[in-house]
Amino acid sequence: MIINKGKIVADGTTEELRSQAQGSEVLKVTIEEGDLDAIFSALQLLKTVELVDFIDKASQTFEIKSKPGQSSRREVFNLCVEKGWILTQMSFMETRLEDIFRELTLDN
Repeated sequence: MIINKGKIVADGTTEELRSQAQGSEVLKVTIEEGDLDAIFSALQLLKTVELVDFIDKASQTFEIKSKPGQSSRREVFNLCVEKGWILTQMSFMETRLEDIFRELTLDN
């Protein structure tokens, strides 16, 4: 349970709170054998992608947030195959409870 200024702002198990807060699939993806800017631009153009950000430019690792209710895993994989890029990592990023607390209690 999360309480802000005496009011319950969230109630549920850890997993329930994470899934409610996340709402959209967030992936951590590392892609090699391609130009960093070209990869970034191509990821942004995928129809299922809402947001792309850099996690680590040196290792060409990106954070990809999918549009609500959609998954970008297949589109990212197919893009890499089409461009001849090497996909070395694709994993789900889990929302931290601290982030959920901060989101629910800031400006409320």
